[in-house]
Amino acid sequence: MGARPIFCDIDLATFNINTSQVEALISPRTVGLIPVHLFGLCADMAPLLRLAHQHSIWVVEDAACAFGGWYRGQHAGTFGNMGCFSFHPRKAITTGEGGMVTTASAETDLLLRSLRDHGASRSDLARHRDKESFLLSEYDRLGYNFRMTDIQGALGCAQMERADWIMRERRLRAEAYNEMLADIDWLQTPAVPQDYVHGYQAYVCLFRPEEPTIKNVQNLHDQRNRMMRRLEDQGIATRQGTHAAALQGFYRQKYNLTAERFSNAYFADRLSLALPLYPQMTDDDQDFVVSELKRAYTST
Repeated sequence: MGARPIFCDIDLATFNINTSQVEALISPRTVGLIPVHLFGLCADMAPLLRLAHQHSIWVVEDAACAFGGWYRGQHAGTFGNMGCFSFHPRKAITTGEGGMVTTASAETDLLLRSLRDHGASRSDLARHRDKESFLLSEYDRLGYNFRMTDIQGALGCAQMERADWIMRERRLRAEAYNEMLADIDWLQTPAVPQDYVHGYQAYVCLFRPEEPTIKNVQNLHDQRNRMMRRLEDQGIATRQGTHAAALQGFYRQKYNLTAERFSNAYFADRLSLALPLYPQMTDDDQDFVVSELKRAYTST
């Protein structure tokens, strides 16, 4: 496409895009906005939609993590021109791999269905339903092989039958964590602003025994890693919560980007911590995680 991504820093409380910085980044060359709904919490869409309307640009939601996430009574992935969801194994609903795109545009829907199937003018199902099913589809455009297999589709349908239970259990476990971690001042738990419903694709905290700065973040990062290593020794799987996309090698080198320009994203990259969260988790499981987390911190 020849497009250049213009990155925006995040709000460290929510891990989502800092909407107060977006307008200054829009130029006459800007064609669209791609807000990310990270970990199941929607980005603040109202100001982004206003800017998109004002500048006549499109909005594509990165809703990869956002199944079950709501904002002002509306589900993630239904605000912009398109919403893109992931069914990776770490997501609340999985098909092993793959994803889906939501759109209210019939034209976009037809285009996407064609592009996922090498650019075919009709789907294989439509061909087999035709009276002349022996004729192959025409290919009007260059497309891709993004078709989901029947096995993946069957898995996804079975998951959707349990979706309400899956989301209910994930939220109950997240609420239990919130209560159990409330007295810990060195760990920032996930924020849920008013009028939001968190999907809790992951329960990601921020390790902050002190206010992070560019100067002290490496020491805090090392301390976090020692804590995670001790948890791993006890059989508890945690992981770094997120990356700072702008500071990954390809983008950092190509566009000469620095941590100082994206300090909150950098802090999230270095200090985020995802705790175990899954629907089958028990009270005893969570008690063990939290008690060992506290013990690991005191030994760092």
